[in-house]
Amino acid sequence: MLYINSLRVLEDDLNTPPFDGLDGLVTWLGLSDPFQSSNSTAISLRVLPPVVITSCELLDNALSIALNAHSKFDHSKVSVAVFPFPGAGLSARQQVSSDFAWARAKSGIRSAEAQVDLDNADSVLVILLAGASMVARQWFLDPSKARNGRLLAVREFDKDLRMIRRAVLMQKDNSDAFEKGVSALLFLLGFSSMIPVERDAPDLVVMTPRGTIVLIECTYKITDFASKVGKLIHRKQSLLKSLEASGHHSRVEACLVCALPRESIGVDVEMLVRHKIVLITSEQLEVSFDRVHVVSDPDKLLEDALAQLNNYATRELPFHN
Repeated sequence: MLYINSLRVLEDDLNTPPFDGLDGLVTWLGLSDPFQSSNSTAISLRVLPPVVITSCELLDNALSIALNAHSKFDHSKVSVAVFPFPGAGLSARQQVSSDFAWARAKSGIRSAEAQVDLDNADSVLVILLAGASMVARQWFLDPSKARNGRLLAVREFDKDLRMIRRAVLMQKDNSDAFEKGVSALLFLLGFSSMIPVERDAPDLVVMTPRGTIVLIECTYKITDFASKVGKLIHRKQSLLKSLEASGHHSRVEACLVCALPRESIGVDVEMLVRHKIVLITSEQLEVSFDRVHVVSDPDKLLEDALAQLNNYATRELPFHN
């Protein structure tokens, strides 16, 4: 009733020139008649930032950055900061906005490039602001300085991890490829990862260096969520009983990896907390690729994720410091 009353108020407001009531507006926008529909009509607007990073490369302590800005945007309001790692601590942070050379506007776009010399940079965090608004905050890696031996081995056969990224971040209809991609990502993060051959088993079984076993179910469908959680609960309890009966006292945890963003998943938070099931979503998966160039501590990653179970409502991201 409140919705209908709101429409009637809008109808009255639009009954003055140059408008001809709500019908005229609805027809002009190509929308269905809201009085005849039980669903609210909405228009979603996406405003792109006035400046973006078009390319960024770090090689042998030299950082190359290219930007594109809207020709009408005042480029003096563009701020770029860099933070090399390991660098020389906080003193290595730099504001490099003045290093950019801006070209003349062409086809509504004004481009800029900068070359920045860094010290002891295996990777670099680049922060781009338009005025006071954050546009981008992204890590870029020097491929020749990877400290993770597992990464060097995998990248020998999968340059830039292109196939693993595709399997983990772009897979929408191939569960086997998604599971293989997640297993590979966990291997890069330091876990021992295995895909069971038996069909009636978790999608993945992984182990941390300290011996914690993690049962993992993977999904890219909202409809699979409840059944996957149920399987994790049952299989975790079954494995714990078997370990106890055989005199083993290994710790067992459970994790659900979902290819969807957190906001798309209807989560029973209390159930996840009660059964200690870690939820990893597409946001965390994407962030995890930024971690693979350094040696990670899988046990700490797991502890951090478990410690943040109660923070899902505030959208804290496990596996991300």
